[in-house]
Amino acid sequence: MTGAPQSPLGPTMDEARLEMAMAAESTRRSNQPRYLVFASVCALLLAGGYASLKWQSLSAARWRAEGVVGQASNVGGLVDEYHRLTSSASRELNAPDPEILSKLEQLGEQVGLPKRPALNITEREDRTRQHGEGNKKLYTIAISGAHAQPLIAWLTKATGENPVGLTGLETQKLELRPATGAESAGKWNADIILSRLERGS
Repeated sequence: MTGAPQSPLGPTMDEARLEMAMAAESTRRSNQPRYLVFASVCALLLAGGYASLKWQSLSAARWRAEGVVGQASNVGGLVDEYHRLTSSASRELNAPDPEILSKLEQLGEQVGLPKRPALNITEREDRTRQHGEGNKKLYTIAISGAHAQPLIAWLTKATGENPVGLTGLETQKLELRPATGAESAGKWNADIILSRLERGS
């Protein structure tokens, strides 16, 4: 099969346009992979940078979480030790002591607990049930921003042997929460209720 005869004077105008279009298309196809490679490399670089930032953020968050878990584990051990030491508390009736609040605050100063208002103690009588011939006094204590070791030491002394003359106190409630704030690293807030059985007047 033969094409149309060419003009003896060279390619016609239509043939020249066709050759130019074919040359442009060939150039476009030869250049297109370069743009694709360049775009792929840019995408890989951006993805790598984003992954690096995410890994750094994840590592920092994991480090903070491990620190909190470690603190909680240490405090949990101290609380277990405190319960072991106070598990054999006496249930006998005690003589009324009007100086309980001041003695608790004095003991707190000795072991290094924060003072008022970070240490807040209130007293009330438990009238919800009968306690034989005695009365049950409840001491509600809120402590803010205390380190765990002096806090547990204070509780152990308050409910056991101590140099300020506290006797007959038992633990009804003990809740610890990590303190929050810029200067609260390693510190805890505590909600505590101590009780004391006293002889009736």
